[in-house]
Amino acid sequence: MLPIQTAAQIELIQPDGKTVPHLISGPTSTTSLSLSAKGTYRLRVRTKGADPSWGAWSEYAVFRVADPPQAFFTTPAEDGEAVVELPLRVAWTAVDETGITFQRLRLLHGGSAVIDTLVGAGARSHKIAPGLENRSAYLLVLTVRGGSSLSTTVIRSFSTDWLVPATPIVNVSYSDALAAVVTVRDGISEFSVRDHKLHGPMAMTPEGNIRIRGGMSIKGTRATVHSLPTCASFDIERVLADGSMLLLASGLKSGQSVIDRLPPLNVGFSYVARGYAASGTTSTIEVGTVCPCDGFALNFGPDASEVVVGDRNMGGPPRYSASPERERDQFHFVGGGLPMGFESGNLSMKESMEFTIEEDDYLRVRGLFGRYGSAWVRPHLGDRGFAAVTGTLTRCAPEDYRVSVSTKRERWREPNGVG
Repeated sequence: MLPIQTAAQIELIQPDGKTVPHLISGPTSTTSLSLSAKGTYRLRVRTKGADPSWGAWSEYAVFRVADPPQAFFTTPAEDGEAVVELPLRVAWTAVDETGITFQRLRLLHGGSAVIDTLVGAGARSHKIAPGLENRSAYLLVLTVRGGSSLSTTVIRSFSTDWLVPATPIVNVSYSDALAAVVTVRDGISEFSVRDHKLHGPMAMTPEGNIRIRGGMSIKGTRATVHSLPTCASFDIERVLADGSMLLLASGLKSGQSVIDRLPPLNVGFSYVARGYAASGTTSTIEVGTVCPCDGFALNFGPDASEVVVGDRNMGGPPRYSASPERERDQFHFVGGGLPMGFESGNLSMKESMEFTIEEDDYLRVRGLFGRYGSAWVRPHLGDRGFAAVTGTLTRCAPEDYRVSVSTKRERWREPNGVG
């Protein structure tokens, strides 16, 4: 049977080195001590029973008294705030007199962790790009631990309400080869104040009202405008007058261009630019345009990049003629009689062109007809076709050659790298 404890003595050494004894009577094995200062303490204990002599001291136990870390979110700044664009930049303040040793950031949606990551002890912000759904509620949970081993947890609630990006700006220009160069840039997205005037993504309505295209939140008597998100990438499509569309490029960055080798000539069509924000929202603009030409064009090569433009002729304008013909099949019937012809439904299109080139361009043009048996044909009024071509070059003046071209349309195909 163990002897019954009759008293206990605690020796507490404070951070300043002062020793403070505590005497406890009776068999109790727990007590509370009032500590006057923060810092490192050492403590040991000894007991006695019926015998008046004290037992041996225990080993020292070392512990630290400190305040827990202080932390709070700065972005989002308050609970319930609406986040309008990605990436979401989460920012916070965290301080501890013993130093921050551990930080854990979680993003919760419906009680489940969308993101659970350890961030560096010195980090005070973190970017979240993927994983967030629009018009949804989330919780940010930050746990911070100090060198004292004490920790604190702070929570911030927010929702998502993505803004569409600024309307792209599109510029269309044409090269000497009658190719369109389509350049896309970020639209006006940021609000600013200059000379006491608000500048940014705004427009005047037909009624004379001002429409703010950015986001706006109103709390009490204060209205806050949000700049529109920029576009992470752009797509460019060509739209012809008949409504047919062709994707020319995707994933373009602001300031980049795509070259359309085969725009129709002298008829209206358009380019559509679609910008994608990091959140997945989109903004679209359609820009009408015309590629002017006094004649026609032949595009050679796998990517249609080698071009002959027929925009002049000796003694008059460039000449062009077309001979559409419905193919017919002849059937002979048993028993004699004349054969009968029936249209097959296939359209055969033959064309002829005549124009003049300068002597300096003679070898290049002759080489194109020698290397390629087919070309893309773009006549004067918007028609386009892929055709078998033959060319005849005749010297018609000291510094000019007449080019006579015969074509027969084949099944249309797009150049390499398009569509």
